Amino acid sequence: MSEVAVPGRRSSPLWWIYFWLYAATLVSGAYLFLFRLPLSPISVLSLLFELIGLFCLYCFLVGEPVISRTFWVTFTIFYTCKLTFSVALFLRTLTMPGLPWSNSRESLVALLALGSLPLVLPALTAFWLYSFRSPDIWARLAERPPDAAPRAS
Repeated sequence: MSEVAVPGRRSSPLWWIYFWLYAATLVSGAYLFLFRLPLSPISVLSLLFELIGLFCLYCFLVGEPVISRTFWVTFTIFYTCKLTFSVALFLRTLTMPGLPWSNSRESLVALLALGSLPLVLPALTAFWLYSFRSPDIWARLAERPPDAAPRAS
């Protein structure tokens, strides 16, 4: 699982299965946030973070340097903070009377949070590996001429 993708070597099929599971979860969460729950700036920001995360996971899998390492390090730090904040909110929700097992909107959100916490740990691992543990990927970006386009996969 800690294998970093590099050009010419295929990523583990398990990572690709996880990528599609992550994408499916993102689509279902986007539907829930956009059409079933009241729209808020926090939910839009969270959805944006997840979209960027999906792109980061893809970049990790194909082993391609995109944007800059500083951007991805910053994103990984902010994503970790977002996840920590979400865990704290979920733990607070668990202590409310009747939640998360009642038939309410809050219980639906709490149950989704319960199911998604273990799901994001591999993503967080991929973000960390891509940002901090992929010197070969970022060395290729430094070697590229400034006007060169990224390699097609």
